[in-house]
Amino acid sequence: MVTIVTVDDFLRKGYFLKELPPLFSTSNFANIAATWELSSFNTNDHASLVRYSHSKFASTRRQLSIPNPYQFHQLSTVLSQHWNEMHTQIWSASPYSLSVPIPSSSRAVQGTLNLRDLPLERARVRAAGRYIFRTDIASFYPSIYTHSIPWAIHGKAVAKANYGNTLWGNIADTWSRNMQDRQTIGLPIGPDTSFVLAETILCAVDKLLNEKLEPLAADILGFRFIDDFEFVCASQPQAEEVLAHLQEVLSQFELNLNAQKTSIYELPQALDTPWIDELENFSLDTNSRLTRYFTRAFELARIHPGEPVLKYAVSRLDGLEVHQYSDQLFQHLLLQVSVADPGTLQFTLRQLYLLHNENANNTDTISLSRALNLLIQRHSPLGHGSEVAWCIWATVVFGVTLSSASSQAIAKMEDNIVALTAMFCEQHNVFSESLDKTVWQSIVHNNSSTKEHWLLIYEAVAKGWLNAPHSGDLNDAPQYIKNLRDANVEFIDLNTTQDIPNHQSSVNY
Repeated sequence: MVTIVTVDDFLRKGYFLKELPPLFSTSNFANIAATWELSSFNTNDHASLVRYSHSKFASTRRQLSIPNPYQFHQLSTVLSQHWNEMHTQIWSASPYSLSVPIPSSSRAVQGTLNLRDLPLERARVRAAGRYIFRTDIASFYPSIYTHSIPWAIHGKAVAKANYGNTLWGNIADTWSRNMQDRQTIGLPIGPDTSFVLAETILCAVDKLLNEKLEPLAADILGFRFIDDFEFVCASQPQAEEVLAHLQEVLSQFELNLNAQKTSIYELPQALDTPWIDELENFSLDTNSRLTRYFTRAFELARIHPGEPVLKYAVSRLDGLEVHQYSDQLFQHLLLQVSVADPGTLQFTLRQLYLLHNENANNTDTISLSRALNLLIQRHSPLGHGSEVAWCIWATVVFGVTLSSASSQAIAKMEDNIVALTAMFCEQHNVFSESLDKTVWQSIVHNNSSTKEHWLLIYEAVAKGWLNAPHSGDLNDAPQYIKNLRDANVEFIDLNTTQDIPNHQSSVNY
């Protein structure tokens, strides 16, 4: 029996980004809108995405997106209605996928295999082979051609012969385009609907690839995890043949291999990342060992630039009894990690929060305030939304104040999440001076509720933080958005718990 992911699941847990501060919530939206009858299909209903620049790790960034609620609701409805069909006819037909979507407790969906178990799968396929072919897809989510969605669902010939709405894959294609101003290239990174559609496309790739590899079936084993492929072959010519077939099949869906990540090696090769093993085996039971641990983590981060060394180093602290260390030492090491790699912020702030929650008097608020102000002033001019938003949120959690320079830097950012987080936190007196909202007020006056600043317009006006546009509150909005306002739907929870929640990553992008 297949468990279907419902529209409520998508709206409640699979809509907003998991990388946002906890004041952002779609629970109220799901409570009210999940059972609504949606209007009839209209290809003119299109809107823009809210963009959010997220620091993934080291110097790696991701442009994350939040769709307009109407288009997301429509696409979620289509996917939920056809969930069983996707599972039985497309996902189950893949002999390689380790990331088939299944219901999740923390998000709407997650992949079947946990990333931590990937070394076990590598050991399985490498048990009988001499050469390994590894690759991934170049700029996977940003390069997906939305018209390939019906190709994957119905077959390319059928989809090309039927452009109308009689095929549900065409409807999924339309709403995927309409949530990003009708663009046909790319899927928004962040919403769980994108994970479902991306996996659907690659399961169709898997099926076609398997047919081409049938003559080699006795000599190869392989798997795919998200967009990472790994095949073990008896000889190098066979590995090269797999590479050629995979590129040919991907081209049918307008996708390309990542040349920098494509390689063929003779086995044996490491099953896991070596620096993970080194950090995992460190004993952390004394101050001196904790210092040596972070010293080695900093060295490994320099040796392996562009890899999540420091993020892993901090995440490994989960569950440790932090009171065994000097409070000051522990905090100073975590703050150094935060400044060196802002992609660790959600993790370092979580550890600092746990210590603060145990004994707030031991929090070094002076060092924390200096680090937060430094990060804000460094990353605001670069438009790095995630660093700035989380630093602002941390001021409320830890009760520290931001400087005048930080306040001025924040006020210049045209970022929905940063602006709303700042105005929320202003109510808690975290700024040393009043926020200058001129830039954000101008956005409200010069944009509409279907464009890229829809979330700022909807929430800031409703909360009384900014004045309504000259034309009136939501006068230019589609009826769906007006219905949300009439039903008192909110995307910011004013009563949210002021904490740093544990960062759960159940969907991989």
